[in-house]
Amino acid sequence: MTTQPPLAGLDSDPSNPQRPSGDSSTSNLENSPTLTPCPPAFPDGGLEAWLQVLGGFCILFNSWGVTTTMGVYQSYYRSSLLADVPQSSTAWIQSIQIACIFYGGTLSGRFFDKGYLNVLVVGGSILTFTCYMVLAECTEYWHVLLCQGLGMGLGMGATFAPSMACVSQYFSKKRGLAIGICSAGAGVAGIVLPIMANNLLPSDKIGFAATTRALAGVYAGMAIIAICILRYRKHPAQESKLLQMFDVATKLQRLINRSREPKTEPVCPNDHDLEIGESSETPDSPATEKAVINVGAEKKSCDSNAPHVKKESKFTIIDLATLKNPVYVLFVIATSLAFLVLYIPYYYLQQFSIDHGMSEQVIRYTVTVLCAGATIGRVGPAVMADYLGKFNILVFVSMINGILLFCWMHLDKLALPGGTQKRDQFSSHENIDSRDAQVIVFAFFYGFFSGALGTFPPFVLPSLAPSMDKVGVCLGQAFLCLGTVSLVANPIAGFIIGKEGRYHVVAPYCGAVMMAACLLYVITRVNVGGWKFGRV
Repeated sequence: MTTQPPLAGLDSDPSNPQRPSGDSSTSNLENSPTLTPCPPAFPDGGLEAWLQVLGGFCILFNSWGVTTTMGVYQSYYRSSLLADVPQSSTAWIQSIQIACIFYGGTLSGRFFDKGYLNVLVVGGSILTFTCYMVLAECTEYWHVLLCQGLGMGLGMGATFAPSMACVSQYFSKKRGLAIGICSAGAGVAGIVLPIMANNLLPSDKIGFAATTRALAGVYAGMAIIAICILRYRKHPAQESKLLQMFDVATKLQRLINRSREPKTEPVCPNDHDLEIGESSETPDSPATEKAVINVGAEKKSCDSNAPHVKKESKFTIIDLATLKNPVYVLFVIATSLAFLVLYIPYYYLQQFSIDHGMSEQVIRYTVTVLCAGATIGRVGPAVMADYLGKFNILVFVSMINGILLFCWMHLDKLALPGGTQKRDQFSSHENIDSRDAQVIVFAFFYGFFSGALGTFPPFVLPSLAPSMDKVGVCLGQAFLCLGTVSLVANPIAGFIIGKEGRYHVVAPYCGAVMMAACLLYVITRVNVGGWKFGRV
């Protein structure tokens, strides 16, 4: 029979009334104030955990979901508002927006680790909403670049990384499902928002300004939901005062606890700070009142009176210790290559349909079909990854994405001669339907597999962090690299396409880069699990 080791700091000196011996310690525990047991490593469920998933869903709706409307805005800018601006120049709008989301994630990940979750979510949401309203009044290229590119990108970047890190604190075994549901928010937005924009933007409808304000209203509604429910699971002593304004239930509970016990509310230390059988006692805190809980065969203790002592660490964007992990470095490099080309079809496929004389229905709903496929792709493969292994699924979806990008080159050969010709009454009805169907099929399947691939960075990166308090910096460093490649991705593609519409050149370029990323994912997978087939 295994005996429990004595708690550190307790002795059997009968002369010290503060430190009773024998069974008296048990009675002292019974008479002590209400004790707060250490939380389990990961809840992996429960109302509070799934509410964080809902909050993450709303944030992804308001960040990556908003970026899906850029394909619609690109077509509008090219035909109306910014008709005199080259396509390679307008491509900088979305590139800066996506890059700022990642760059914002680099900083916000570190602020999340410091305890400023709601400051980031509230501040980022206000900034994005303000830029939306200002965008409605823009008339020049540089106006749009600053508002829609820089301002909205920074605002969305402030909310994206913290929400994913927050959800990761609540799930381990079901993390793939949780992140997949969150990522589906971007897919749902990709269905709803482009339909709104396509049907409202034309001048014979409500026009550019009113459409942008309507999209801002949708954004505000989703942001309010996220602000009210996102919260930390650990380190409540680090939560900002702004969080207490919205977290009414926690605020009332703390008032009740204070009325019962005037002493500082006990807070459990981080799970990573205690070893089995080790005490969280500090030199200045009494050691008489402790709670011991069992997690399986493990014994952990937490001081019921000692306040949480926050470890001060230097604020840095780059953590060199995490860069010593070869799996983490390989994964970031591979993902950077993949993101260099992953979202190019999202930005150019609608313009591709216009340039090649597709029907109006195909043109209007190309982005919607892409995002409908992405919605399914963000959930299905992520759930499968919990059972088959995240690196196995990652290699598979990256390979399929590469094949589909090469198929885009074949799709270009089916276009009308001359590229921008319109259909006429002598066109073959079968050929028209065949071309339209192939564009729709390509859009759906590419949306499915690209959505799956886009889900994996926030899913895999937390598992590569050395500890929970390093999740934010691991996400931030990766987003710094992803932001850099995203900044140049669309302008490079726009330069290749040019005025001549060289889609037959940009397609193999995208396919080759994606296959290179797939090869690096294979190397990463081998580093993790070897060549033996199994769940990795």
